[in-house]
Amino acid sequence: MSKLFVFAALIILVLNTYSQSPRTAHDHDERGRDRYAAGDYAGAIADFTLAIDLSSRITGDRDARARNFSTSDDSAEEAIVRDRIRVIDPRTAVSYVNRANAYFAISDIDRAIADFDKAVSISPGLVEAYVGRATAYLIKNDAARAADDYGRAIKLDPKYARAYVGRGMVRLDRGETGVALEDFDYAVKLEPKNADYYCHRGDARRITGDPAGALADFEFAIKLAPTLPAAYLGRGTTRFNKREFGPAVSDFTKAIELNGAYAEAYKNRGYAYLALGNTAESVNDINVTLRLAPRFRTEIEANLAIIRSWKR
Repeated sequence: MSKLFVFAALIILVLNTYSQSPRTAHDHDERGRDRYAAGDYAGAIADFTLAIDLSSRITGDRDARARNFSTSDDSAEEAIVRDRIRVIDPRTAVSYVNRANAYFAISDIDRAIADFDKAVSISPGLVEAYVGRATAYLIKNDAARAADDYGRAIKLDPKYARAYVGRGMVRLDRGETGVALEDFDYAVKLEPKNADYYCHRGDARRITGDPAGALADFEFAIKLAPTLPAAYLGRGTTRFNKREFGPAVSDFTKAIELNGAYAEAYKNRGYAYLALGNTAESVNDINVTLRLAPRFRTEIEANLAIIRSWKR
């Protein structure tokens, strides 16, 4: 799933605040979000942990606890779990989601999933927790659980666009192209100015044999967000598949200018250079790709052999 990490990087920290929290928990949660935004993930994790510890000490009556679980469709098992919970401040669930996203950022996927689990146990209506956990499951190649969580998020909030994008990615991987495109279409309809969603739909259209539709999506994404590397990668890949190698090189070069560590852009530009007969440039790009992402080695070897066969 080549676009998964792009999608994962779009996770947004939950910003909800609640007046019954101690101010110190509020402060730690806010500072944790600031540190996360600055790339200080260890510091963010430390602050979110303090926010969790402080907000978890709050107690209250049964009615207050009931108000904090915002779902009308809980299973019996979830109801039992909820009855055992002594944390009544919704900030605790929010801080678990935020800490999970920080773990996600340092590729500690198992701890991220554990925190998402705690968040949905405390607050079964917290849509962001299901979407975050679903994306973590995708990274662990557990598509079934990912699909379940995206579906639950959509059931809780039918207008949560990111959940449709995630479910569309799962469906596309399964070969369910028709319903995958429906999910991407609906996400774009919900957020028509989100360039990332056009990129995801463009990838789906390219994969399903609609290069004209793919190009339209990538070009609109570029119009919306001229500094989005994925849009240039997508357009370049579509052009490469049409054997428009010169324009493809230009797009991949732009993606690299915007993100100097973009392994896929180097890889695809290496293919395009080889197709143009620029062997030295191709070798250089492939070497950079393998330094950045050794996981591509087998794929690269197969694709280079195919491109070389075009010249015979």
